[in-house]
Amino acid sequence: MLLFLLSKIISFILFIVEPSIDNAQSHTLYYLFDVWSVFFILLVWSFISSYWIQVLYTYFVPHDFNLNKVYRALAVSYGAAIIYLCYQVSQSVLAMKRMKSWENYGFIGFVVFVGLFDLINGFLFLGIIKKSQDKSQHKNLQITETKTKVLVADLIISISLVIVQFAIFTGKTQVGLFLGNLAFAFLIEINSITMIMFVLGNLSLKPYFFFKRIKSDLAKSSSQESSKLSNQMNSIIPSEKNSDRNDLESSGVISIKVDENQSN
Repeated sequence: MLLFLLSKIISFILFIVEPSIDNAQSHTLYYLFDVWSVFFILLVWSFISSYWIQVLYTYFVPHDFNLNKVYRALAVSYGAAIIYLCYQVSQSVLAMKRMKSWENYGFIGFVVFVGLFDLINGFLFLGIIKKSQDKSQHKNLQITETKTKVLVADLIISISLVIVQFAIFTGKTQVGLFLGNLAFAFLIEINSITMIMFVLGNLSLKPYFFFKRIKSDLAKSSSQESSKLSNQMNSIIPSEKNSDRNDLESSGVISIKVDENQSN
C-alpha cells in the first residue's frame, strides 16, 4: 500500500506540473506512475485472495482434504500477479514510445479475472465462516465474518465501477472527459485502498493516525487457544502414562519383570 501511495503522489505531481495531455513526454511519465499504482492495488487483492484460501483450508476444511487443490489455487493467485507484472513491465516499455489502446482491454480483462477469482474465494470463505459460527466457540469469528463482508462488498463495487469507467471513457480524448476519467479512477482507487486499510486496522482507521501496531485478533485468539490446548494435552498425557503404569502394576506385569531382573 505504501508503494501505491508513493506512485500515486508522483503521478499527481507530474500531472499538476504539466497537465496538458498534448505533451507526450509528461503524459507518458504521469501515465507510467499511475498504472503502477493500480498494479500495486491489484497485487494487494491477490494477497488477500491467497490469505482467504490459506485460512479456509487450514482451519475450516478437514485435514484429509486434497492439499493439491490448495496449492493449485495459490498458484493461480500468485501466478496471476506474476503475469500482470510481466504485462505491466512490457506495457511501461511500450508506453515510452507510444501508448496503445489495447492496453486498456488488457487491464480490464485482468481486473475482471482477478476480481472474479477473489470473489469466488471470498464467498466460499464467507459461507464456511457462517456454517462454523454455530459449531465453533471462537470469540472473534464474527469479526472475521464482518471483515470478509466488507472486503467482498468493496470488491464488487470496485469491479462494477471499473467496468462503468471503461464503458464511458475508453477512446475519449477530450480534455473534459480525460479529467473526468482521472477523477473517477482516483475515487475507485482511494475507496478500495481505504476499505482494505480499514479491514487490516481491525475495522478502524485510528491505528494509522496514531502509528499503532496492528495485530490480527483471529491470529492472536488462535494462538492463545492453541497454547491452552497444548497445555491441556501436556497435562493429560502424563496422567494417561501414570494410569497405564498403575494398570500394569496391578496386573503384575511390571512386578514380574522386576523379579526376573533381580533373579538374574
